[in-house]
This record gives sequence, C-alpha cells and structure tokens, in this order.
Amino acid sequence: MRTYETSYLWEKVGNNYTPAKTVKNTLHTLFRAKRKPDVHVVIVGRGRYQISIDYPLWCNCNGTLYEVSNNTADVVEADMVVYTTGTTRFMTINQWQDFHNKRNLSQLWVLHTNESPQTCVSLRPPEDIRGVTFNLSFIYHTESDIPTPYGWFQKFNSPKDEDVNWFSIKTKLIMWTSSHCSLSSGQYKRRDFVLSFKRYLDISMFGACGDYELRGDEYLQTSSEYKFVLALENSCCSQYITEKFWDALTIYNQVPVVYGATREEYEKVAPPNSFIFIQDFSSLESLSKTIQEIGSNEEKYNRYHSWRRLGYTEKQHKGKDRIYRCHSICRLSEHEGRAKRGEKFHFNETGELYYGGCRNCQGEVDALTGIE
Repeated sequence: MRTYETSYLWEKVGNNYTPAKTVKNTLHTLFRAKRKPDVHVVIVGRGRYQISIDYPLWCNCNGTLYEVSNNTADVVEADMVVYTTGTTRFMTINQWQDFHNKRNLSQLWVLHTNESPQTCVSLRPPEDIRGVTFNLSFIYHTESDIPTPYGWFQKFNSPKDEDVNWFSIKTKLIMWTSSHCSLSSGQYKRRDFVLSFKRYLDISMFGACGDYELRGDEYLQTSSEYKFVLALENSCCSQYITEKFWDALTIYNQVPVVYGATREEYEKVAPPNSFIFIQDFSSLESLSKTIQEIGSNEEKYNRYHSWRRLGYTEKQHKGKDRIYRCHSICRLSEHEGRAKRGEKFHFNETGELYYGGCRNCQGEVDALTGIE
C-alpha cells in the first residue's frame, strides 16, 4: 500500500517546505499517470516513531517525486540512504561492509539522528570504513548540513513590555526529572550526581529515576511551580542541548541549571542570562548557595526572565522534522540535486560535530562532588 504523507506538492518557503494548496491532489495525478519516482530514498533504522508508518512514502518536492522506503533489500539500487536511530536492529558488520562494497559512487549516505553520539553507537560504521562513510549530516548541531536543533531563541523586532512577576508565581525551588536510569557507554551517573547535590539542596526528583512519577496536566502544573530545574544532558557532546533545556524555558517558565554542552555553546543558542551554568562553580556547595540566594530574592530571580521582553523560545517541530515526513525529505532533496550536478559532499562522523565532539562527563562531575 502506498502511504500518502500528503497529496500536496511541497514548495520551499524561506527555510521550510510547505504544501502548495493550489496543487492539491498532485500526487494522485502523478500516480494515475504511472509516473516513476525520480529519486529513491531508503531509510535504514526504525525509531519508535516510525513503527506505524506504512511504507513506501511518496513526496513531491518542487516537482521532483521521491519514493521513500525502509526495505534494506533496496539499499544497493537507492539514490540516497539515510541511516537513522535504530540501525542496530537491522545492520550487522557484514551488512555495513556489503553495502559499502556495492555502493554506487553517486549514492548519497546520510547520518540522521537527534540522539547523542554516546547513546547512538549503532550509527557508527565499522572501523575500517569510519570517517569515509557519510556524505551528509542531518543532526541537531547548528553546523550540520541539515540542522535540526532541539530549540532556538527568536528575537522580537522591538522589546515588549513584560510585567510578569515570575518570583511570585513560583512557590517551589528546584526539581529534576529523568526516566532513563540505565547508562550507555560514555554516559555519566546523573542520578548519583543529583543525590550528591541533595546534601546541600532540597531537590524534588521526578520520573522513573526519582521519587514521583507524574504525567500530562499534573506534571505540567507541578513543574510550573518550580523556579529552577536541573537540565542535565546524558552526554557531554558538542551542542547537544535537548528538550530538557528548551522545555524549561518554553513550557514551564523555569530557569534551567545546565550541564552537558560548553558555556559558549549554551550562550550561542540560549536567550541572554536565561540559565545557570554548573561548571561556573567549584563545588556543589557553592552552587547550592547561589541557587538559594537567587531563589529567595525577587529582583535577582526575575532578572533571569528579563529576556522574555526581547524574544521567545521555540521547540523543534518534531512531527514535520522527523525523517519519514515529506518536510524532511524535501530538505534532503536540495543536496541530492546538487550531488546529481556533480557537487561532492563528505561528512566525517568522527569529527568535532559528532563523535569527536564528546568529552568525559564523569571526571568533571566527580570533581564537583569531591570524589577522587
């Protein structure tokens, strides 16, 4: 069965692809004419969001018809192969080697994920073809070929009046939520870190790794009562700043206390003076004193919300930005067309944008907690 993501022709408007409503039923017309696809894309890997997709998917990007499947038997003949989260369920070392050996020189290979390099080792090719495998990256990093950051700060044309006393709205101090308690290689012991922090500060712990599990509206209401949240990434990798940070600013109106990326990387994407950077402090005791001081002072706390007069934050539109959506396929189409015209691409997954951009979290955390 053919899955129709939409019956629209997708056209580029600014940096996004949107359906051109004047040409509704375009795909149906093409199929009645028995038109063959111009480009065949194979997605290797199957994340939890793809389970309900009935491939093949058809996308008409500015008049170029894309057929998208997830059948690894089609890899050799495909024009483009996208390796995404869940690859370990399909790929073995022998398959990596087989696809590499049979690869057409004009075939584009794309690394796609929003996961940390240290939790997504399944996307790492065998060592002998490492660094020469992918042409393009479709990841969260701002310097990716097709960047899909978790969120961003958008400035207003001019400052707006802000008369919200966030200090008076928030009645509780600080919380932490985590539901992924098991550790992958390279991850640090976040829960142990939070427990060490609790010696100095009363931290409410939610999720499977905490003391309470709340969902839906109850979680939204409860989280919105807290002034601060620990936004601890599971890995310390270049620009890996996830929904933990952006949810705090966008949904719960909290001040995130952050750990994961570098200060410079947070400052590059975050609103000004919107977060507390854990590594600015020499110990958890000094950090806890600062949080208590700010959290008990109306003027100091509200300063961390002053940026809301200057702009607003947005989260990634996860629906349309997933790889099995035509919006994403059409973003890839721009690079595929350039490749057909002879332009060469190369993305080294071992470089600083991905695997090479990670550092040892555990050593840094141990220094803060006083563990030798």
